[in-house]
Amino acid sequence: MKVLLIFLCYIFSTASSPIQDYLYHRQQLITESSNAAVGSDINFTENELMANEIVMQYKYMEMEDGFRNPDRFIAGNSFFEAKDLIEKSCVYKILQLLPKGGNLHAHGRGAVSSEYIYRNLTYRDNLYVRTSDLHIFDFKFFKSDPGSPWMLVSKLRLISDEFDIKLKKKLTIVRTQSEMENDTINSIWERFEKAFGIIKPLLTYKPVFEDYYYQCLLEQYEDNNKYIELRIGLETLYDLDQRQYSAYEKIQILQDISQKFRKDHPDAWGMRLILCVNRNAGTEEMNNTLKIVQQLMVEYPGFVIGFDLIGQEDTGEPLLSHIPTLLKAKENNMKFFFHAGETKWYGEPSDLNLFDAVLLNSTRIGHAYALLKHPKLLHLVKERAIALEINPISNQVLGLVKDLRNHPSSYFIANNFPVVIASDDPGIWDGKALSYDWYYTFMALAIAWKKKIKQKC
Repeated sequence: MKVLLIFLCYIFSTASSPIQDYLYHRQQLITESSNAAVGSDINFTENELMANEIVMQYKYMEMEDGFRNPDRFIAGNSFFEAKDLIEKSCVYKILQLLPKGGNLHAHGRGAVSSEYIYRNLTYRDNLYVRTSDLHIFDFKFFKSDPGSPWMLVSKLRLISDEFDIKLKKKLTIVRTQSEMENDTINSIWERFEKAFGIIKPLLTYKPVFEDYYYQCLLEQYEDNNKYIELRIGLETLYDLDQRQYSAYEKIQILQDISQKFRKDHPDAWGMRLILCVNRNAGTEEMNNTLKIVQQLMVEYPGFVIGFDLIGQEDTGEPLLSHIPTLLKAKENNMKFFFHAGETKWYGEPSDLNLFDAVLLNSTRIGHAYALLKHPKLLHLVKERAIALEINPISNQVLGLVKDLRNHPSSYFIANNFPVVIASDDPGIWDGKALSYDWYYTFMALAIAWKKKIKQKC
């Protein structure tokens, strides 16, 4: 760097006019490119300018060290390998302190840390596990012992050390470097969905459900994020008396949790809900779900805000399969927040979901990883201000991209597309809240970012 500065000083003091002109136009082009990016039009106050300089100094220190020693560049590594190093980073510690506004793409069952699920939920009284196959971990709460094949979890822990070892491993998709070598996207998704399969029966028990979603808001709040939009299914709940709670009662419970949290934390904004069904649902289930969602949007205006289809896009039904039902819902003013383009493929149904998301007037698009391959859609997305929900760590750990410096959202950021940074399912990969995703965004997706922190806030 010093040699380069000396060279430039020499050039400007002695060089001929063509070289000076070249360097001037070079810098002008760089500046114009930078001015096209997200946040480039933001003005700083004097205090903000000082704070920005401090953040950027720490950022450049990490980048400079990483440029000289590529293997040491934290943001160039897998989250599974980098997590502990991220937590020691001065940049990360600063990002944790910054207000984050909102987390607009998170799934209920993956939004809370795996540590809380393991340490709190699986240590509850009256929790039983079906012991016929401890690779599945089928949990349920009973008031009294239901007998074989169910066993009280607290009793099983006393007689089996293997139980907790297996449980902790299966609650997340965390893997070592050697374990990841033979991964495919489909094999990762299989583990991913099995982890959800363990968590799901825990969360259908009403007392756990209530505590879990309060904890969700608390973890976000402690990470300086005051608002979250959760994608939630319509599964019913039960209590120890085996009373069933309908989808309508479930939504009321969630609204009560949000209001209680806001009362306990007056500066918090709580949660809103995007209701979901699996993309492989049949026509009857899809119709019934959309009917319920529309009723709930009327009964809970501003709390239930829309609808999405969830599940792996590559192996699931595309949006096109559900067009008759979705068009009818659109005519009834349904707001969509579709996952689309969460794929490596080009021209396959999972990729073409992007076209349907745009045509169905999706308010935002989840992931949009494949969008860069479609110039016409890029134009429409920007023109219509369709925000893109970027989930950096999710895209990495689920196999779309190894090094997040190669993530397509770098293009969206550099060209001032409307983007939001979100966490997706942090609990499933031993993450928590939103700051890890902010770190990767700041250090990998927007390496040249100089003014974006304020924009993100």
